Amino acid sequence: MNDGRKKFLARRRGSILIIAMVACFTISAMVLVLCRSMATEAIASANQAAELQAGAIERGGEQYVLGIISSQSTAALQLTDDQFDAIQIGDGWFWILRPQYDDASLPTFGLVDESSKLNLNTVNYNQLMQLPGMTDDVASSIFNWRSVANALPQGAQDNDYLSQQDGYHAKTYFAPNTLYETVEELLLVRGVTKQMLYGDGTETPLGQQSSTAVMSSGMSAGGDVEISRGLYDLLTIYSQETGSGGQRSVRLVTPGNRLQLQTFLAQTLGHAVIVPPGTYTNLYTFYLATRMSSDDFSKIFHSLTTAAPGTAPVVARVNVNTASPEVLTCLGLGSADVQKLISARASAGNDPAAQIGWVLKTLGNDAAGIMSQNVITDQPSRYSADILAVNNNGRAFKRVRIVVDTSGTTPQIIYRRDITDRRGWPMDPQLLATIRAGQFTGSDVTTPGATP
Repeated sequence: MNDGRKKFLARRRGSILIIAMVACFTISAMVLVLCRSMATEAIASANQAAELQAGAIERGGEQYVLGIISSQSTAALQLTDDQFDAIQIGDGWFWILRPQYDDASLPTFGLVDESSKLNLNTVNYNQLMQLPGMTDDVASSIFNWRSVANALPQGAQDNDYLSQQDGYHAKTYFAPNTLYETVEELLLVRGVTKQMLYGDGTETPLGQQSSTAVMSSGMSAGGDVEISRGLYDLLTIYSQETGSGGQRSVRLVTPGNRLQLQTFLAQTLGHAVIVPPGTYTNLYTFYLATRMSSDDFSKIFHSLTTAAPGTAPVVARVNVNTASPEVLTCLGLGSADVQKLISARASAGNDPAAQIGWVLKTLGNDAAGIMSQNVITDQPSRYSADILAVNNNGRAFKRVRIVVDTSGTTPQIIYRRDITDRRGWPMDPQLLATIRAGQFTGSDVTTPGATP
């Protein structure tokens, strides 16, 4: 073999080596890319599976809530924390969270009475102005959103919304008098921001009692805490008296019905009650005029209405048995009277359906302000539940708010909203870390101010 051929073969062998090396590197790179892609797909699949699992657990939580309301009725509001704290379903858990109201007598987990809140469709300007962080123009705009006939001049109207960059009509453009359909609808009202409605995220995590100093009035010192929580948990559109409370048929305002009233009182109370002549515009003046006892008044309270004939009774009263200090303040009560009511109902076991007479006994003559407005009731109405579900490895959680109506033969969910993206994990972050570390057994009981 000559020298030229030897050199050719040597060069050929070198080329083959280079080609082989390039092929190896290419294949290796493809394998690495495919492995990375498969790892990403595996993580995505695991996350999707975890999300589906959390969703299924949350749905189970909804059925749990329906079952409790069906079996316990109003007593469902008095169940202890352990009935709603870390309930296990399959390989995960769920919690029924409660808002924080700086009332240590209330549980940190459980259902919420929707009639414990202010109803956006009946609340007036003065009540709105008592909400934490509220301003004159925002309160007026909230009121104007549902009414043209009684629109307040300082509040936004249709032209104000149309003049915005992405203008839209006010709701009253389509009907002069309308109703809020959700609390979230407030975000369409001029001046209402997400921070005002939902808070700024600096409040104490749910599942713990707030460590905020509470004044003797029962209200948080200052106002920053209430603002940090937002207004959402103080407002509703779902409060409605059910059962006898929604069937007020004996009208005080009807002229010439004095005999009917006296007959009704005698049959209901078992003894005669004299009704002085006159027209009574509120239940409290009727109570004073007849000089009946607070216990007797409790017995007839649900049958009386001051609505004129042919009009529907008001069904958006606030349940004084379950309302938060902030809501009671909005009804015109001073801080001392709010504290009296909070202390009295706590001493009586926080019965959500305690008869209205206890308010008269607690406040005495000071009850005139709150009773004469016809804005309170003593019956729970519809119930809401803030359900937080997480799967066993903590890869995904689901948070959903539901409202349950009990006016029919069986409880029905009338509102459901996924609020998972509201502000992330709402409880102590350490709890989620414990679940992800595989150290949470479900037997842990979250105590106020403690971490798992």
